[in-house]
Amino acid sequence: FLKKILTSLAKFSYNYSKHIIPLNNEVKELIHNSYGINNDKIDAISHGIDEKKFTFIKKERQKIFTLMYSGSLNTTYDFDIIINAAKNLKDKNIQFIIRGKGKQLSYIQKQKAKFQIDNLIIDSDFVPIEKLSSILSKSDVLLIPMRKGDSLNTSLPTKILESQAIGRAIICCSSGAIGNYVKSTNSGICVDEEDIDGFVDAILKLESNDKLCQEFGQNGRKFIEKNHTFEIIGSTLSSIIQKRL
Repeated sequence: FLKKILTSLAKFSYNYSKHIIPLNNEVKELIHNSYGINNDKIDAISHGIDEKKFTFIKKERQKIFTLMYSGSLNTTYDFDIIINAAKNLKDKNIQFIIRGKGKQLSYIQKQKAKFQIDNLIIDSDFVPIEKLSSILSKSDVLLIPMRKGDSLNTSLPTKILESQAIGRAIICCSSGAIGNYVKSTNSGICVDEEDIDGFVDAILKLESNDKLCQEFGQNGRKFIEKNHTFEIIGSTLSSIIQKRL
């Protein structure tokens, strides 16, 4: 009964609005299919990013291959897949970094201590946005490990754009919109959520192929410069507003 009420309210809101601006085409289709909203009143506009703050910093390949998750440590993301990968690859020259703060921090710390995972570093220090680019650039690959669930894989986290802007390859766990975005921009490797074997295989593939790693990073940076700068997003929004006036 409550679901019917909320669905009716959502449908009324979408119908009442003169124009709707979701953050990607998957959400646009969801609104259209779920509530029967005419596609003519919906335009998808993605996040924008300041490519002057998130800059490409070349990193020479070191003896230790570094993979990093950076962001909020909440239940949207699957940290168990990183923890298990670190356990499986403890005898390799591969290092994992989980940096950020959130409700999952204590759980991650307990798992690291419980299994004595020496190749997993946990960094909860606050980093101002002006310095984030240099922190992220210490990695060879950036990780976006989404949990399973349609609602979790519909929106596009800004951390994906940040990863692309600094020119790093991405390993993404998502069978939804997020994974589709990484595939379509050819900026990394996607595996299904909770697929630990696929996740480990992706890590080993990039660890053994520096050329591919760099190619993914370059593809991501070029895509940001052509599609996701604040100037481009602002211009697109301005055009939509002018069209609707």
